[in-house]
Amino acid sequence: MKPELKKELYAEVTAGLIEQMEQGVAIWQKPWVVSKAYQPQNGHSGRLYNGFNRMYLGWLQADFYNSQDPRWFTMNNVKAIDGAKVRKGSKSTIVVYNAPAVSEITNESTGEVETKTWWNVKYYRVFHASLIDGLPEYDVESEAPVQPDANEDYPGVSVLDEWCHSNLHSYEYGTDRACYIPTLDTIQMPEPDMFKRQSWYAQTLAHEIIHATGAEKRLNRLEKAGFGTDSYAKEELVAEFGAAMLCGSLDIPADMEQSAAYLKGWADRCKDDPGLLISAANMAEKAVDFVTEDVYAAA
Repeated sequence: MKPELKKELYAEVTAGLIEQMEQGVAIWQKPWVVSKAYQPQNGHSGRLYNGFNRMYLGWLQADFYNSQDPRWFTMNNVKAIDGAKVRKGSKSTIVVYNAPAVSEITNESTGEVETKTWWNVKYYRVFHASLIDGLPEYDVESEAPVQPDANEDYPGVSVLDEWCHSNLHSYEYGTDRACYIPTLDTIQMPEPDMFKRQSWYAQTLAHEIIHATGAEKRLNRLEKAGFGTDSYAKEELVAEFGAAMLCGSLDIPADMEQSAAYLKGWADRCKDDPGLLISAANMAEKAVDFVTEDVYAAA
């Protein structure tokens, strides 16, 4: 896909989310609910969407369509269902994905044929279940997941602590800041009782853990970048997305008290570079998968 077309596509799918960010809404904290029964999925195959598509479709499902039905269908999916039909005038939604492309190039010096692989941005369109007549009813759970009280103890917090002790060079309490130091492979945190809520401590720690996954010996994502640079901004978005996703996977409620000014700052960045939101969400999910794979392997 040509760069100008890709930018136009990214701008289209991120426009609504950026508008929410401008209003101070933390859109990345909404789609990752406890139960997979509510997560956006292809209505034909049952496959869950991931990365940016999960966040994007989950936001539309909850806020735009005001529905708990997580199913999305392509037009071909709908045609394959007897009696199903997309309601006249309904608008489709774009799903973005990367598809591998392979070509063979002859090395002029050696004459050897080399294989080159790159990722090509593609998309397809889907319709939410609420726009389709004649669908079989979705057998969603009878009750929404119960969110724990804000001041409860959460077992998932000990999981985060254990990951730090098992994977980092060091994990230090008692500082006056929360940070990951790449050169030392160290996370520094204030004492847990310095936080008004345990969930706030957990989300802060999860943010730093996501940064730590970017180390060279892990996912090799971190770049040397100063405050305010594009690379710095992208990594902070990855950590914000990842922290909310990681806490959600451990049944720890996300902190919804984000400042509107903070979010608007990210919105301005994403307007300048529409692909930033998509790329950061996808990187965040890879980071969360990396952490949870370690957790489940040790269980």
